[in-house]
Amino acid sequence: MVASEKAMRRILACEKRRSKSLDLTGLNLEELPERVTTFTWLKSLHLGGNSLVKLPPAIGNLKAIEVLELNGNPIIELPDSFGNLEELQVLWCGGTKLTRLPAEFTRLTKLEDLHISDQLSEVPVELSVLKSLRRLWLGVNPITTIPAWLGELASLEYLSFWGDPVTSVPPELGRLANLRIFDVRETPLKPPFPNFINGRTEIVTESMQTPPKL
Repeated sequence: MVASEKAMRRILACEKRRSKSLDLTGLNLEELPERVTTFTWLKSLHLGGNSLVKLPPAIGNLKAIEVLELNGNPIIELPDSFGNLEELQVLWCGGTKLTRLPAEFTRLTKLEDLHISDQLSEVPVELSVLKSLRRLWLGVNPITTIPAWLGELASLEYLSFWGDPVTSVPPELGRLANLRIFDVRETPLKPPFPNFINGRTEIVTESMQTPPKL
């Protein structure tokens, strides 16, 4: 499918100026224009609110990318080449159809901020080696179990299971010395909560409309 005129104008302008950021949000794209995958200088790419079902393997060419926003696309999987994006720090996949992550996701060791919502039935084990993660949003998924290995992600400051059907909290989360916000709004979890996070972590429940900011 040919990209819309508006999308092409933005793409050509980015190419001409070698802009570090490209915003293609809400332009009814059904596929990522191949030209964009040649912009190896890109630091930030915003693709939210389109109709992307998949990303091309050539997305792996964008090795300088630090911020990638895919919110609101019906993406069902990420290509294996996604592991090439080793500079990636922020990835937003809210409202997608992702049910799993590729094994190569473990290479994204600089990732700090990850948002995945809608279709995950379990916390992807690929995240267990991403020690730089600071903000992890896994809300609005059919996740029922919080894995004990999350307690090994020592950099975590924000952890959200908002709206997930989780029923218990593993004591291993007590190892998260930097955790400041644990968001369990609209889950079956009810007070009293385990006291292992008293004094350093704020637990956000359904009684709070919005979580406090970090």
